[in-house]
Amino acid sequence: MKKHQKLCSCLMIAALCVSGLMLGGCKKAQEKKHKLSVATGAVVNSMMVTNPTGALFGGSSNSAAAQEAGVQTMAALTGCPVVKLYLQASTPPAVFTQNITITYAPDCIVNGIAMSGTVNGQWAVKLDDELQLYLETDLEVDNMTMEGLVTNGSINQKLYIQKNGPFAQIDGDMTTTHADGRTRSIVYDNLTAEVSIAQFLEDLLGGSSTLEVPSLVINGGATYTDEDENTYAMDFDNVTQQFTCPMPTSGIVHLVNTAEGFDASIDYGDGTCDSIVTITLAGEEPQEVDVTEYVNKHQYRF
Repeated sequence: MKKHQKLCSCLMIAALCVSGLMLGGCKKAQEKKHKLSVATGAVVNSMMVTNPTGALFGGSSNSAAAQEAGVQTMAALTGCPVVKLYLQASTPPAVFTQNITITYAPDCIVNGIAMSGTVNGQWAVKLDDELQLYLETDLEVDNMTMEGLVTNGSINQKLYIQKNGPFAQIDGDMTTTHADGRTRSIVYDNLTAEVSIAQFLEDLLGGSSTLEVPSLVINGGATYTDEDENTYAMDFDNVTQQFTCPMPTSGIVHLVNTAEGFDASIDYGDGTCDSIVTITLAGEEPQEVDVTEYVNKHQYRF
């Protein structure tokens, strides 16, 4: 009898140990899932920051041909979204000013995601104190909604040519809000980007309806805050953004919160225009995430 009692006790201890291991494994899996969610949320917000117009145009039915050709044809952008492009009287220091309003109807599908809202923008070619041309863009994102997640914010970009070549300065912020009122945001100050704007300015000043939109190679830091009000240092490392693609096509973003033990890198790939990123959490194997698919499935689960 004692032998049976001893055996039963051993089996119970073993079962408890296995249960503990399973619970520990489940907890670790949940933590990993949460960290992937945080990193993916940062991807979505940085997409709106680095390239709001590309994020909105890329992959939509009326811009697929332009995207494939590597150019953006303003005259072709009608329907979904509705684009209004018009000239504005220029005042010094601007020598040329152009405005654009992009409106998305509630049934508009872009990159497989339901979108609505408005982006208002102004492009102005200006002269600096040394009479050198530069391009300044101001964008206001007004209730831009992706699958129920609402984004608001503003972006200012100054693109100009220095002695070392084309250069851009980017400032702004984006805040996205869930249906339950939770928010996540990204704020950045004086990000820098190498750009190629010579052909763009030539087309713009020449009145061409087809603009060869430049790519930005972005470097610098930002501050990202998730839905739980945790703050992360965000570092852009040669993140290359093509304005005819919905997301950056190469480069790495580092996302770190030392207090939370969070360390992740987001790799945008080898130059291919797609919605796939590779997220590597510290101590974990790299994992590919389809951002479009993730937004559709997890928008309210961050």
